[in-house]
Amino acid sequence: MQILTAGVFRLIARCTLVSGLVIATFGLVDARGAGASSGTPVAVSRLARYEVAVYNAVETFDIRSNDLTNSSTLAQVEAVAKPLGLVIQTFRSELVGQAWPATARSDLKSVDQASSPLTSDLLTGSAITSAPSISAWLAETASDLRAWIADADVVNHVLRMPMFRDASYVDACSANAEIVLIAVKAFRASNPGLAPTRPRLLGTAHGGPYLSNWPENAPYYSISLNASGQVLISAPANDRPSVYSPTVCYGAFS
Repeated sequence: MQILTAGVFRLIARCTLVSGLVIATFGLVDARGAGASSGTPVAVSRLARYEVAVYNAVETFDIRSNDLTNSSTLAQVEAVAKPLGLVIQTFRSELVGQAWPATARSDLKSVDQASSPLTSDLLTGSAITSAPSISAWLAETASDLRAWIADADVVNHVLRMPMFRDASYVDACSANAEIVLIAVKAFRASNPGLAPTRPRLLGTAHGGPYLSNWPENAPYYSISLNASGQVLISAPANDRPSVYSPTVCYGAFS
């Protein structure tokens, strides 16, 4: 049962096998909001990271809920629901005590209020057992989740952050960077002492091609190599390149 429709967000395409290498492809259609975030930088940065965590938990919940049926046990349902509930709970607690601009406070309060029924759906056994059926509980949870995402998007708009669904670009950035890392390692193994470059990884010389195409997704992020062949990430794409680490990709959602 797919409880999150394309109207909420489109799940990113995962991986396809091309020329012996895994090449990630991503197809979200929404345009990135222009301009820098207008909230307190530290608070907005922390909010973005927790939204990415919620996005990943929602995606996992969406997939695992397909295995639930009306004959599923309470323990089986709780195993699917609890991880998302705990992430939402952590997100909610993160909203408290941060320095938010006055223009965002009422909308942040709406997100906090929307979190209450959602965490109840996901973390309270009675909310599951009192529902007429598992499918009815899923439908109620999906409705509360859509309301939560809608409120989160209002906050993101006020803070000049991307839409909630755009958190997928953080995963895309990391996945594509790992693909380039694999290609770099393969190139080095076949060409000791020769620095990998973009043309060399894409070309047919030196045992290539090691990549069928160069993964990137402007304006969210771009990938490059320095003179020694280290993988660099610019996130967003017009930012200064930094040596890849998973945390660098958080800039793709800012």
